[in-house]
Amino acid sequence: MEIIYSVGARFGGYGFGYTAYNIASRLHQKVALKKIIALTLNKNVCDWKKILTMGLFGTLLEKCPNQVLRDNLFDFYASLRVEKCDIFHGWAHQALFSIKKAKNLNAITFIERASSHILTQQRLMREESEKLGIRRKAIPELVIKKCLKEYRDADFICVPSRFVYDSFIENGIDRNKLLMLPYGVDFEHFRPGEKSDDIFRVLYVGLISFRKGVRYLLEAWSRLNLKNAELVLAGPILKEFKEVFRRYQSLPNIRYVGFARNIENYYQQSSVLVLPSIEDGFGLVVLEAMACGIPVIVSNNVGARDVIEDGKEGFMVPSADIDSLIEKIEFFYRNPETLVLMGKAARLKAECYSWNNTAEILIEHYTEKCGKRK
Repeated sequence: MEIIYSVGARFGGYGFGYTAYNIASRLHQKVALKKIIALTLNKNVCDWKKILTMGLFGTLLEKCPNQVLRDNLFDFYASLRVEKCDIFHGWAHQALFSIKKAKNLNAITFIERASSHILTQQRLMREESEKLGIRRKAIPELVIKKCLKEYRDADFICVPSRFVYDSFIENGIDRNKLLMLPYGVDFEHFRPGEKSDDIFRVLYVGLISFRKGVRYLLEAWSRLNLKNAELVLAGPILKEFKEVFRRYQSLPNIRYVGFARNIENYYQQSSVLVLPSIEDGFGLVVLEAMACGIPVIVSNNVGARDVIEDGKEGFMVPSADIDSLIEKIEFFYRNPETLVLMGKAARLKAECYSWNNTAEILIEHYTEKCGKRK
């Protein structure tokens, strides 16, 4: 099979550039990819000659705040470099032009959607904005239109979780187009470590934003008022959220550490991870925390809920439910023995989700679809 993989991000960087790197690099080890097309390349991670990037212009473009302009320019660049192949695999909102080019060359086309269906994502964020009395469009209309066209034109859509899968079904997408592709974790990088103190530490990792449900976690934590405990927030604060964060940042048991490059150390020194998202297609931080041997609390709108059995490796709570967050955090605080047992169970469960498994599942999808065409 000749495969072209395209992602409009820093390949080997953070966010979906990190996810794409872990999938594509494992793919290449198993079935040599014809080429990878990326916005830019993290040369500290890889220096693969088959990766085509936009060079200096790509470095400038990735700082562009206009998502529509950034993704469309990348998509146009990628489409010029798509050539005859068996399979083209791109990421949502970055691949419409490339899909059309690949289909003209008789390739089978795959789109990767790491979040819920764009209309579900729009609805969830609109509902959250209305609760806050905010009048704004969370997702630009041009982004929505392009994503809908990609869903229509791509032969298949890869989704990482049941939450995302169900959102596509609810929006009328043929289930025969949907392919489950659960994500993985790097066990060499994320592993259990010795906790150096007895502080009960709740950790949040990710964008500090409304979409991630952080305001509910902050309110729950402020009401708990636990002794010998702290909430650690690791990740950049979006501009939209700064005013909300200021209301809580003076509390003595909240610590903001910003973007943490050595995030595994924070997992190892924490008691539990909380990811209370309003919308989250998967949430790699859940598997990372579990691989480091700590249990998790996730909302029912976090795709990584698939990897936990409620009450065994952690808990699932309704999104935007402060009382449920308080209850589950306090449970771990009051039951340190159970916390340790659930942390061990979390590590065992995480071991079922390697990036190699993700690549093998994707190869099975490729092989099956190519076989049916022949």
